[in-house]
Amino acid sequence: MRLPAAARAFICVRAFVCLSAFSQQTQTPLPEGVYRIGNGVTPPQVLSKVDPQYSEEARIAKLTGTVSITLVVGEDGDARNVRALTSPGLSMDDAAIAAVSKWRFKPGLKDGMPVPVSVDVEVQFRLITDPG
Repeated sequence: MRLPAAARAFICVRAFVCLSAFSQQTQTPLPEGVYRIGNGVTPPQVLSKVDPQYSEEARIAKLTGTVSITLVVGEDGDARNVRALTSPGLSMDDAAIAAVSKWRFKPGLKDGMPVPVSVDVEVQFRLITDPG
């Protein structure tokens, strides 16, 4: 079945430099052994992404917006402790969390060794009209 509007979600990951600044601004306490970007800690790099799925209610409401996510990229490149900071609603936060939880990263480094690093990511949802 072909929908008149494609329910595709586009993901925009802001430059990690911006993410670093955002993380520094929030200054939430980190679990022991988790680092922030900067002061010799390099940012993780996205190796692969999974696009989030629009919820049916958000698609019907034609809701668009940005979900701000915070997570820890582990030494193995897996996303951990993924949670939404802000969301436009209608389960977009759940969709963004589910997608980002499946992303793979090249871990951040400190002194050349992989370390767990806290990062913030913005996932943007937009509905695109299907031309066909």
